[in-house]
Amino acid sequence: MPLAVMIRSLLASHNPDHPVTFYIFESDLSSLDRERLEATAVGKDVSVVWVRTDHSRLHGLPNAIHLSIYDRLLVGDMLPLSVSKVIWLDADVLVMRDIRELWAQDLDGKAVLAAQDMAIPYVSCPLGLGEWRALGSTADTPHFNSGVLLIDLNVWRKEAIGPKSIRYLRSRRRSIALYDQEALNAVLLGRWGVIDPRWNVIVSIGGRWFQGRSHLPPEVHRRTIEDPWILHFAGDRKPWSLPLGQYPYGLYFRYLDQTPWAGWRPRASIGGRLRAFYYEHLRENLYPLEALYTAFRFHRLPGYLRYLRSHKSRLAG
Repeated sequence: MPLAVMIRSLLASHNPDHPVTFYIFESDLSSLDRERLEATAVGKDVSVVWVRTDHSRLHGLPNAIHLSIYDRLLVGDMLPLSVSKVIWLDADVLVMRDIRELWAQDLDGKAVLAAQDMAIPYVSCPLGLGEWRALGSTADTPHFNSGVLLIDLNVWRKEAIGPKSIRYLRSRRRSIALYDQEALNAVLLGRWGVIDPRWNVIVSIGGRWFQGRSHLPPEVHRRTIEDPWILHFAGDRKPWSLPLGQYPYGLYFRYLDQTPWAGWRPRASIGGRLRAFYYEHLRENLYPLEALYTAFRFHRLPGYLRYLRSHKSRLAG
């Protein structure tokens, strides 16, 4: 269902005079869900190619919600050699601008272009690279979010980005925080290109005081929040799991109602209502505790202490 919403939003923003092909990575979709997704991805010169992912090569990787979280690491192997460039989009995004503008970006010999992560702008952040010093990095080395990627597959394959990332994950099973994203940042350390931050605006923190802003000039930050090109529901604040009605959640469901899942809404459970209340009314004041819990969970307390020092003036207020 989230993938259908992403597809619908992309096509609503796309110039129909230009073809678009969706390569959908999947391992366990039902025939009904396939039919629904194909019914969503309709239009002039729109096609769907199903890519059955081979998860056997992913055995032994750190436990994640589902092995599909690692699918982007297989993009070089699973797509035909005739495909030399792709845009990777996570299913939890809304595309608000013609995706051709991202496609037209010059990769300049780099394997990947991405947006610096709004929540984790530097490798030394609590959920950045746990071993950034050992990798020869500096604290202010940029860190990207892997939910939106423009990939030169020829360079990706030549440099074996996927296999190197998988080896990195296997060698650091007990210290990984954000799984494939951390591995890609380690393998591509200092060798990826930056796209406009509007191509990956994280909904749960955009415009909040605890959003990392030091990497963005004030005017760029203002444009990013006021005119997002891709909205990314990263984290656990998903439209399909929380009864939130404010923007952009209402927009999300307007797109959903243009798919075969029209009319579906999340159940308003007690747990969902409590989480929604926290996000809407308490998170602004309690975020330092949330960050502490996350840092403790992933054994990243030193990074959390750096976070406290960088926000001490705001916390004191």
